[in-house]
Amino acid sequence: MTRRTITIIAAIAAVPLLIGGYFGAQAWIKAHPKPSPWNFSDYPESPRLTDFDSSKLSRIENIGEGFALVRNEGNWVLASATVPVDKVKIEQSMISGKLWSLSSIWAESVIDENPADLSLFGLDNPSGRVLIGDSDGKNVEIIFGNYTPSRTSYYIMLAGEPKVYTLSSYSSDMLRFSLDSIRDKGLMMYLDPRELSRFILEPRPEDNPGWEGRIDISPKDDSDYLVTAFTSYVLNAPFASRQGVDSEKFSNLLESMMSLQIREYVDDDPASLAPYGLDRPGRLYMESPDETLDILYGKREYGLRYAMLPGDNAVFTIEGLEPLTEAQPFTLMDKFAYIFNIDNVESFTVSGDGRTLEAAIQGKGDEAVFHLNGRKTADKEFRTFYQAVIGLLIDAEYRGPEARGEGSDWVVDYRLITPPGGRATLRLIPYNRDFYILEKEGIREFLIARTQARRIFETADAMVYAD
Repeated sequence: MTRRTITIIAAIAAVPLLIGGYFGAQAWIKAHPKPSPWNFSDYPESPRLTDFDSSKLSRIENIGEGFALVRNEGNWVLASATVPVDKVKIEQSMISGKLWSLSSIWAESVIDENPADLSLFGLDNPSGRVLIGDSDGKNVEIIFGNYTPSRTSYYIMLAGEPKVYTLSSYSSDMLRFSLDSIRDKGLMMYLDPRELSRFILEPRPEDNPGWEGRIDISPKDDSDYLVTAFTSYVLNAPFASRQGVDSEKFSNLLESMMSLQIREYVDDDPASLAPYGLDRPGRLYMESPDETLDILYGKREYGLRYAMLPGDNAVFTIEGLEPLTEAQPFTLMDKFAYIFNIDNVESFTVSGDGRTLEAAIQGKGDEAVFHLNGRKTADKEFRTFYQAVIGLLIDAEYRGPEARGEGSDWVVDYRLITPPGGRATLRLIPYNRDFYILEKEGIREFLIARTQARRIFETADAMVYAD
């Protein structure tokens, strides 16, 4: 018999075996069906731990952490805690977001129906206990043990039942939330700068070694006619003279406050404020007609500041304070020495380096007529000259010494229409080869470059006269 014949006979003999194996396998599969990955009803149902109507939940108690939340007329209030309840404000949305999850909690699996030794699961000495109750009087208490070996779940059991389950870390974290996670941490008032009635910043000496005192800003009123007309606020401190506030820089500073946020409460009743730098705190105070923000802040760690509210011992960390703590008064102030609308000036005199320029203005707007040293001038050239006079910009702070540089003083004296009889005078006193000391109202605090003063006479020498 050939090899080919033997192969054919063997193949024919194997066919009945294959057919029988196929039908046998089909019969076994029918007797032992495999769950379909697309039909969740084929899988065994997870044990359900809670079954509440979320609208009826009325009590959430973290027994391990020592606080309870009770629903009172639609709002959740702190019923007991390790801190005085009147000092803890609850963020209602944080609780509302948990209610649906808490009303229907499912375990992953049953590990032991009736364990002989709870210590195997850490349930002899629980790591936490949470009680959930509703307005119908139904309560479920969940007891937490150790992590499972995979550390993705906890061993848990229900009070009054022997079974041990596993519960996912997600569901466990939803149940075992901390008091800090639900505290109201909102600080910012979302102020419209036009509504701000007071801004005070008192820096910590450690943060601003270059200056001491405080930044004090308030709205400009009608009596502040010597302050630039291009701002709505005045800087009352730290300078001896009231200065205008740079509107753009101040608005940017206020905008940075939108990110102010409490990150974490670290100590509700500290034995000492020194470890947080709050024994000598800085202060941020803002006031509007309807709201007030008052924060005492301490040292910086890990990009955050320790802070507290006046009259409250609780210490928390705050984020977003750095642009404020780094603010410098000279940066915030408007730099114009004096700036008046030309329609509000009756006349002015500039004297210095042996020269005197007397300017007179009659009328307003396009009808205005200008004279310089008694001669009628062309409109465009006079306005250029005027811009050089009122455009004197402060270049730096003056901190002494009182040494006098070479040259004579410059004096600019304005006579104003509003208020009637109003006067404004500034004096430029030689300081060194590059700067004059600016004196206003008898106060010397700033420096102005000599090149700015020289430009006044340069524009006067380029004047075109109409007669």
